[in-house]
Amino acid sequence: MTGLMPEMVTEAYVCQLKQFAVITPIPGSCRHFVIKDFDSDKMELKEFSYLEVLRKPVQNMQTGTSYWVYSCTCLPGRHALIKSIAERRNEDKEGLSDNFGLDCLHIKAADKILTQLDAELDIQPMNMEAVYNYPPETHDVVFDVTSELPLIGVVVEHSAAVIGIIRSALKCLTCPQSSSFCSHLKFIQKCMESDGSEEESEMLIPLREKLSQSDTIKSDIQVLSQSMNKIPLLPIVEEPIGLTEVIPDESDCPLCGTRLTPKNDLFYLGLLPFLTMNKQVSIKVYQLQCSRTSCKGTVSFDGAPSGILNIGKFLVTHFLLRDYLLHFVHGRCPLYRYYLVWLGRQERGTTVAAVDPQLITYSSLRSSWYCYLNLLDIDVKNSFLCNKDGCRNAPSVILCDATSLAYRQLYHESWKSAITISDETMIEDKLLESGSRYSERVYVYDAAARKLLKKFSKASLSSPLSVEDFTQLCSNVSLWPELHKLLMHLQELRYPPLELQVLFKELASSSSVCSWIAPSESVISIIHNVVKGVNPTENPCHLVALQQQSPILFKVLTDCISLPFFSDIVALINSLLECALRPFQGCNIVPPNSKNEDSDAFFPHLPLIRQRGHYLADRKLQRIQSGKCTKKSSRHPSLLPGVFTMFCPHGICYGFQVMKQAESPNVPFTIMLTRFHTAPQVVIYDNACNLHEYVLNRLPLFFKDTQFLVDRFHWDNHSACSLGYNTNLYPQYAWINTQIVEQSNSELNRIKGSLSYMNKGNFMKHLSLFLYFQNKQTLK
Repeated sequence: MTGLMPEMVTEAYVCQLKQFAVITPIPGSCRHFVIKDFDSDKMELKEFSYLEVLRKPVQNMQTGTSYWVYSCTCLPGRHALIKSIAERRNEDKEGLSDNFGLDCLHIKAADKILTQLDAELDIQPMNMEAVYNYPPETHDVVFDVTSELPLIGVVVEHSAAVIGIIRSALKCLTCPQSSSFCSHLKFIQKCMESDGSEEESEMLIPLREKLSQSDTIKSDIQVLSQSMNKIPLLPIVEEPIGLTEVIPDESDCPLCGTRLTPKNDLFYLGLLPFLTMNKQVSIKVYQLQCSRTSCKGTVSFDGAPSGILNIGKFLVTHFLLRDYLLHFVHGRCPLYRYYLVWLGRQERGTTVAAVDPQLITYSSLRSSWYCYLNLLDIDVKNSFLCNKDGCRNAPSVILCDATSLAYRQLYHESWKSAITISDETMIEDKLLESGSRYSERVYVYDAAARKLLKKFSKASLSSPLSVEDFTQLCSNVSLWPELHKLLMHLQELRYPPLELQVLFKELASSSSVCSWIAPSESVISIIHNVVKGVNPTENPCHLVALQQQSPILFKVLTDCISLPFFSDIVALINSLLECALRPFQGCNIVPPNSKNEDSDAFFPHLPLIRQRGHYLADRKLQRIQSGKCTKKSSRHPSLLPGVFTMFCPHGICYGFQVMKQAESPNVPFTIMLTRFHTAPQVVIYDNACNLHEYVLNRLPLFFKDTQFLVDRFHWDNHSACSLGYNTNLYPQYAWINTQIVEQSNSELNRIKGSLSYMNKGNFMKHLSLFLYFQNKQTLK
């Protein structure tokens, strides 16, 4: 045994678990995990040993407090007992621990890591549904496990395990050594014998291929493409059927420059497999070798003019790879599914002279597809650009939203840091930018007064506000004399006239005043003129400006002009204007420039131009305020949260950002701030209300002239928001299809099976390719 203190052993275990990211949650659960075992003597992780760790929420019936109770398969008896205990008991955590004994090393390490993660994600023992909105684990499933080895996780009858390959055989790395054929192994073998779901098929590929390789044959061919020329998207020749040999064209030696010709410098490489749409044949392959004794230069058969891709150990027709491209883009077909269909065609069409069938592996097709993709001659970047007025390099109107399509967390370096303290917490307050405060931009900042105002706005002739409530309302709003004076005109009615209902609804909203009174020069000028006694309906240009920039204000001024106390309404509007301008009276400093492009982003015409910066609001715990809109989201436990896409109003995607954390206003805020020289004029987003509050908390001046609008489809969910966020009220945007992003993202969700289990580089390449074709279709 090691002479180190138990605390030091636990800390070393925790560090290595974090470093190698080898604590994996079961899909849909924040209480069930598999964790890599630890050798306390060698102070290192064990290579082929995993344990199941379960934590159960328990509530103390006497105090109402809740806590986690952990169990681990290294202590089978305790594990079974804790699985069976009731979730509500009359004892605290210490009392329960006395009954079940001390925690093992694995539980101590898991507890340390998960406690930090719970704090980050606000996970409470009796409220897990708020974090992971998945159904309970009622079905047997397979899941991805972080490892350089081909491993797969499996849950069978609520029991989790990790399956790997040892000495060319499948083995359960969690069950005891004596269990050579446990239920986990039976389930995996059943999955491998059937096609399974798309995700399961992708996850099982590494196991299948590892099992298929022998000591002499590698199933995963080492690919060095001999083809170098670009491949056109549209075919320039017919598929080369009946080909018996391929010979390189006359060319210069790449080393010495000597002219090489097939007549003088031809060298026979041998029979290599040639894979076509319907069959595999053997063809003679030649290369040119420099005849100079001091030179070893060679020229391989490129194949581009003939519609052939030369992989080195086999050749593939472009038609086959182009066929999969069309299946991927239009049929949303994963490569593995296509491989199964193609393999069936190969088996029916293969000639007697075909070479070893080991070459016809999924890896072979996948490798040739990636080579084809790298050589494909298409201008992906320029398709992410709309040449119509108002768009071009920086669209003035953007539509954006997120989708859950993403790649595995294990391929991203930042997911491990989700359980560590952010660097931003170390930044001193004096170095952070501060935006406006909530009380500065909401006219009636007292919640009790707003509650009564909301009640008053819904009152009517048949159901006026009670005398007690109206008296209390007048008392509560005494801090706002203009509002109080207006209410005094209505004390006999105790309900707002029809012309004033929308005004009182806005006053009762928790949204910022600048959401419905635009802080623009034209609106400010119009209000100042009305205060001076100018009739707002006499100037058509003023009416158009009001209708397009502040439709709520337009309605109030035009509807109420005939009311006897119109001057008091104008006085209130002037006071509201002062409130609307307050967030922009400071002097925000735009963050410094930056050219370090984010590898998780693809915005070809919107390069990174500045840093995001740090703000005081980032350090505050963002609690959901009562009565405010919220956007709930769930996420897959082994994938990143998703991608955030941005479109122009003509339907062209300008790019996407892979989200490292769950969707929040920070994502569009960061994209706009770091990639736009000036903020867009209009942002249409299903969470625009919270995005507006987010930017006002951080950098209001940069977004002063930006209108934040909620798309039409989601507007009905925003009952607590200002009507100023309603796109339908702005006639100049009636032509915009605000569901563009939703429609595009629904298409992206259909290619999850193809992309979710790719590595980061392939994910980015395939997603940009898919959006390229989507943009090309829109541009037609």
